[in-house]
Amino acid sequence: MGIGGQGISAVAQMVLQASGESVTVTGCDMQASSTTRALQRIGVPVEIGHSANHLEGIDRLVVVPAALVLNPDHPELATARMRGIPLITWQEMLGELMQKKCVISVGGVHGKGTTTAMLALMEFEHPEFFANYEAFLASFEHFVRGMDMDGDWPLPPTLVLNANSAGCVELLDRIKDWPGRVVTYAVEGFMTQKDINAASKEKKLTDFEGETVISMNSGVAQ
Repeated sequence: MGIGGQGISAVAQMVLQASGESVTVTGCDMQASSTTRALQRIGVPVEIGHSANHLEGIDRLVVVPAALVLNPDHPELATARMRGIPLITWQEMLGELMQKKCVISVGGVHGKGTTTAMLALMEFEHPEFFANYEAFLASFEHFVRGMDMDGDWPLPPTLVLNANSAGCVELLDRIKDWPGRVVTYAVEGFMTQKDINAASKEKKLTDFEGETVISMNSGVAQ
């Protein structure tokens, strides 16, 4: 209910992807939008307008919290309660989907959307630009080796790598002779022996806890 919202539409897609054909996801909203049309394109039936008839054959009603607060007697909500259909918010549904998963939560007032987008895009970016995976890795190696090693820097050029990423570990193995500084980080408990062995003796995986890796002083990175 209210499936055109950004949060609930994302959860609808997650449920669809996680369950495959074992669960049917449907939705409704007051008006059509680019979001509802996108959902329809991936196979989610979306009704425009609200009606208690939408509840036929459903096992659970996922709603936006505003509906519970602003219109608690809405016909769809009232019918769901009368029929004993469980009512949960999309945030609660998200919590169920995230059980036993490593979750990165971004909060705050300003910048959370931008930060979330940056985190979501830290993946295999624009693979169609490269001939193959080898060419993709080579582009990152070229980037690293292009760092200015001759400048008068407070610290040597520093490369920060995610040791939980197979691609980063492969990159680390390719730049064993690079003279810069390599700092690695990882989610505790996810480090594997393979990751550790991938580093050369000079490029040991580094464990930081509460230490300053990079600070800003008068605009100069240290």
